[in-house]
Amino acid sequence: MHPKHRKKFTKKQIITMASIGGAIVLLLAAVAWILIGGMMPSKPNDPPQSAVSGYYRYDQQFQGGRGTRDTTLSSVDVTQDGEDTVITFFFVKGGDLYNEEVTEVRGVPDYVVSYLQDPDRLCVEFDGVNYIYNSQSISGEAGALVQSMILNRPVYEQERTMVFNLSQGMAFRVQEKKDQIIIRLRAADEVPQTTSYHVSVDGYGNDIGQETMAKYGLNPTICADYENRVLLSQSYATMAQAQSAATELSQTLAGTTVEAVEIGAGGLPTYNTEAELARLNERSVVRSEGDAVKASVIAARGRLLYQSGDGAISLYAKPRERTSLKNGQLTLCDELWIEQNGEQTRLIDAGFTSILQANLSPDGKKVAFVDMMDEMNVLYVYDMESQELTNCSEEGFGLIASDFAWDDSSTRIYGMSDIGGETSGHYQLKQIDFSKPKGERASALEELPGGDGPVYYRGGMLYFSDPESNTIYKMNPGDGRRQVLTSGVTMRINGDGTLMAVSDMLAEESTGAVDIRLMDLRDGNIKTIVEGLLVLDYKWSSDGTKLYYLADNSGDEAYPCALYVYDVDEAKNTKLCDTVAYEFVPSAVDAGGVMLIDILSRQGYDLPVTYELKQE
Repeated sequence: MHPKHRKKFTKKQIITMASIGGAIVLLLAAVAWILIGGMMPSKPNDPPQSAVSGYYRYDQQFQGGRGTRDTTLSSVDVTQDGEDTVITFFFVKGGDLYNEEVTEVRGVPDYVVSYLQDPDRLCVEFDGVNYIYNSQSISGEAGALVQSMILNRPVYEQERTMVFNLSQGMAFRVQEKKDQIIIRLRAADEVPQTTSYHVSVDGYGNDIGQETMAKYGLNPTICADYENRVLLSQSYATMAQAQSAATELSQTLAGTTVEAVEIGAGGLPTYNTEAELARLNERSVVRSEGDAVKASVIAARGRLLYQSGDGAISLYAKPRERTSLKNGQLTLCDELWIEQNGEQTRLIDAGFTSILQANLSPDGKKVAFVDMMDEMNVLYVYDMESQELTNCSEEGFGLIASDFAWDDSSTRIYGMSDIGGETSGHYQLKQIDFSKPKGERASALEELPGGDGPVYYRGGMLYFSDPESNTIYKMNPGDGRRQVLTSGVTMRINGDGTLMAVSDMLAEESTGAVDIRLMDLRDGNIKTIVEGLLVLDYKWSSDGTKLYYLADNSGDEAYPCALYVYDVDEAKNTKLCDTVAYEFVPSAVDAGGVMLIDILSRQGYDLPVTYELKQE
């Protein structure tokens, strides 16, 4: 068009058209937002008011998100970036763990970020999260500022809350990407540090109603021991008000420790271990002749692995949330603890996946143990004098250790092991010789195949089984020649090597009943001592004259197992009790004592507790 024919607009018309155009752009943006699965914020956030420019203050909150539903929080990473500690949440749709196809999200779920005081915590509430993968990591320097991350249980539909304990006051800012929420934390002295009064509830992980949680402002926090967690209420002005609220709440949460607590400036609540121990001691873990019987707790949060003959040393596996050796993720790991003369301490400052068994060397200087991770059973040896931890698989022992035994000199370990991988299922009898240099310690005792079964060393001889051929063997490790003893898969040899209890598959590994036979290793005589029971496990007493065995109590939901004992001298079987425990360890000190290991849901996890049952 020729310039002289163009229509001219007034200034007012131009402003009006610009306004209409801007409105159309905003409308299109809003429509696009909705189409990708989001929604407009219910109200705008206030400007950040922290002294740290661009960061929100402790008494502010931030809300965001695009309204995306049915998401999976796939991982949470905590890293350090200059002055900032950065928390990044990653989201997807679906997940392999739930047999759902993993797809990208087109926007993050709705969320609210707020700050909790006394103690300092960052709270992130999500609406639209179906699942949370247990993939959390805290790296490097960030671990000094973020002490823990806790999923607030219970959860309600798609509402999830994560709480992060902080070592000091922080200001925060929030960024969004398509599949990420990024929170940056920076130290700020503006957060008040005062003495506060709260209600503490030892009910983390319990099914507490949403209304109760909201009424008392209950949120989780780590305790001063950095191990236990409690639900902590909102702050009350006085201790009297906190006590009144605790009294009221205790009527709702029967059987839970509810108490008013005072928390000093910058402090953490103290976990009431005495109350937990009292609750555990009140449990009826056994029933004898129809009556409930109480047993004494010897480890409130630990599984007994080993006990020395004089009772001076015990080894425990204790679960604790920490960074795993396996993948660097923050998860529930087993720690190896030692008890010496009544005092328990962590033996190795590392998180293992699941410690199956442990044994002290005869000279008392080394601990060998097997850690189960994924499809591997890795044998480790820890030298308590040098504090050196040896991964025997790296020495060539193999990736799947089924069992092991020390020799009398404490320099060799014998065991069945499988190298894993494509050749998985091919076990060999191997040894680790600690008198040799690293890299030369592992060797096979023979070329013949072995099996996933127990290994014993008694009187200079090795005893092991081959489940494939249903055979128990005896071998002199000096010449590597095996000798057939009898048929069987599972066997237990008493301490002096004179008697062997043997059976085919245990009930948990088969569908049928189990017979246990007793073989005298001095003359080879064998006889059946238990017939037709669903035996789960059996073990010898410390003096080698009694065989304890645990059997399935079919149909009894209250006490699903039964504990029996066979007395060799009297040739007699006796039922000792019914029990809730699925695992037991005979006392190494008292031939009539048995340790029962139960699993209880506490702190949001299934945690072991070890009881001592003494026979009259």
